[in-house]
Amino acid sequence: MEKVLIEEGSSYEAVEKAEKYFSECGEIRHVTIFFESSNFLITKYEMLSAWVHMVLEFDDLEIQIESLNCGYVGAGPNCAIRLLKRLGLPEMQLTPLIHENHAISFRVLGGEIHELNTYQLFYDVEPICYKNNALRNKIHGNENVDIDLQEKLIRFYNPQRTNWMGFLNLLNYMENIEFEYYIGEKSLLDRGLYIGSGGFRNGVKDKDIKGTVHCNLYLTGANFNVSCLIDREYEVEVIEAVYLALTGKKLVMQDVRKQNWITQLFHRGEKMELTDRIVIDRMKRE
Repeated sequence: MEKVLIEEGSSYEAVEKAEKYFSECGEIRHVTIFFESSNFLITKYEMLSAWVHMVLEFDDLEIQIESLNCGYVGAGPNCAIRLLKRLGLPEMQLTPLIHENHAISFRVLGGEIHELNTYQLFYDVEPICYKNNALRNKIHGNENVDIDLQEKLIRFYNPQRTNWMGFLNLLNYMENIEFEYYIGEKSLLDRGLYIGSGGFRNGVKDKDIKGTVHCNLYLTGANFNVSCLIDREYEVEVIEAVYLALTGKKLVMQDVRKQNWITQLFHRGEKMELTDRIVIDRMKRE
């Protein structure tokens, strides 16, 4: 399927650019709009930009648009309504739907909205429409979470303190997970990212980096990857808890040598490095 990115400019300019494609792209099949674009990580779409908020799917064309969104009364949502009206969708349904939800996804059949989904996992600001609902199990896009939409990487700083329930919820959306952890003095996980004393601390001064030095846990998925920088005082407990959540089985770090789940690389006095890379689906079956 051909993909087109409509970037930069105002919401009004985005509408004008998108409308130029409508005469040749056939019927609209699917619409997805997010206030917080990080939610595209848990969709099927390959993003052309980190700032896309709307995706329109036609028979043979996918249009990604940066300036049209939802979740409030303003130019972005109003122009989203205008654009979707141009595609033949009913304004009476669109107006409350787009103004009152920070996440919208639906199929279009015969000019009508079907299979509506308003779920979001990531949120940036507390949505007005959620004031009476808990935001438990969701991920607040604050300074303790770095999200790279195009690289498909989510980096958590001390998730056990800052976003634990949202972090565990995120694991449900990962596919074909490989679980890699490191306990020692010099991790090579997450491209060897190091924020210890004299390292990258200037760039993370507002984050919860107490006790962190490097990446202790890295999850590789078919659809996105997750990096965790964990306070070393709690790294064993966090790694064991995540493994238990993924497999329903224990990963007892004190017994790793007996269980052959670990590679002991070398000893330095009382210190040693412990690391392993585990295919999670295989462990679930065993």
